[in-house]
Amino acid sequence: MEARRNLGARATAPYQYRLADPAQMFHATFVAPFEAELARYPPKAVWTEQVLSYLDTYMGHIFERIVEQAYPRLRGKWRLPMVSEWGRWEGVDREGKSLEVDIASIASDGNMLTGAIKWNRRPVTIEIHRKHLRMLERLAAAGVKWAHAAVKPGAPLLYVMAGGFAPGFEAAARASGHPVVLWTLRDLYASGPRRPSKAKAERR
Repeated sequence: MEARRNLGARATAPYQYRLADPAQMFHATFVAPFEAELARYPPKAVWTEQVLSYLDTYMGHIFERIVEQAYPRLRGKWRLPMVSEWGRWEGVDREGKSLEVDIASIASDGNMLTGAIKWNRRPVTIEIHRKHLRMLERLAAAGVKWAHAAVKPGAPLLYVMAGGFAPGFEAAARASGHPVVLWTLRDLYASGPRRPSKAKAERR
């Protein structure tokens, strides 16, 4: 088991507990609930009719953990800062509207690294970036301390999208004044490291 809570949570805030082992998590999500079906029907039928439609939702949570584990290995190639505390934030703003920031991490230089992680099948549009900035602004307005640093133009943004990005995403995101790094599955699992192009590396 592992314990987690929002970045910057008060010392008295409760922790959320979840299974740390991916195999146990998969078993608890997709095997244990369907033991009766697995005893009666072919495994392929259970997979197709019971598991497959929920797999993307499950992978969304797993993908966040994959990114967290990959960050120390990849961040140097992309000129991202060391992180002293990796976190996320989930809750509501002053109006009671839901907010969820997939990456809300404290860099070793005191800056904030924030961003979004999505297990998407199609390239995402720039609306992902705009939504992220709006959430940071709402958090800052709600009095969340780290969000004030995150909205500053120099604070880096990391977007990790399994299915990639629509054309023009990077240029539009950079227009906000933030250093922006984009990762896809290719970056996480390439046999050899894919470095940014020379022009992009200079901008990073």
